[in-house]
Amino acid sequence: AGFAGGWGQVKLRTVNGTAQGWLNGAPLFDVAIRNYDNGFGAMGANSWFQVEYDDFRMQAEGGNWAPEDKCANPAAGAPVMVRDCVPNGATVSGTAFDMTSNYQIRHRASGMCVTAPATYPGAALTFEPCEWDNALQQFTNGYSTLRQQIEPLTLNATAAPHPLQLRGYANATVRTAPTWDATPGSYGKWSYFPNTGTLRNQYDTLVNLKYPKCLSVC
Repeated sequence: AGFAGGWGQVKLRTVNGTAQGWLNGAPLFDVAIRNYDNGFGAMGANSWFQVEYDDFRMQAEGGNWAPEDKCANPAAGAPVMVRDCVPNGATVSGTAFDMTSNYQIRHRASGMCVTAPATYPGAALTFEPCEWDNALQQFTNGYSTLRQQIEPLTLNATAAPHPLQLRGYANATVRTAPTWDATPGSYGKWSYFPNTGTLRNQYDTLVNLKYPKCLSVC
């Protein structure tokens, strides 16, 4: 970046809940930030004037770039859970799923499918062997739009006017719930990130939900 006709060096570093900045090696700021945002870093100017940027570099800082997943593959009947999403775009098997063309949610490593035991509200979801035409394993969604925004996942075995949706709760459980469920700390909309296979309760940051949660096997 140019400064008074010359070149300067600007550096930005974010690790967990801290952001630091330097100009030509001199510290500019050291501030607390939210540690649950995912997005892009950008550099710009506070007004309209000519400026050039050159030799832009990015490197990994801090930890959590190669997390270890301690979740075992689920057996039939194991509960479906939610947990904090792994940061930095990393992938772990416990939170990696495929959204199939018939609306199943299939765990990649085990091949097991998220299943509702029945069509009543509050039923705890479990992992079961996948059955292609099992309506208790089908959670309808916009498929393509699910990758661009948060939206509900509706159990195919239920119908209007009383559909049931996949809902996560503060105690890490996942259950079927009616559309009007507003239990504090719960959430009923999801977004799918195919690169990591994660089904998250946020696409853009939702401050009221704090750190994003992901569907998980443990």
